[in-house]
Amino acid sequence: MKRAIEVVLEPCPECGADPEDDHAAWCLYESEELDEVEEAN
Repeated sequence: MKRAIEVVLEPCPECGADPEDDHAAWCLYESEELDEVEEAN
């Protein structure tokens, strides 16, 4: 039997955008997150 994993989608902590929506033009939250991932590689 498969177990469902509940994914909780939270709004962006910087601009408040919902996960399905685009971030505000001034929001750098995703770019910072991408920078951290690139630095780890």
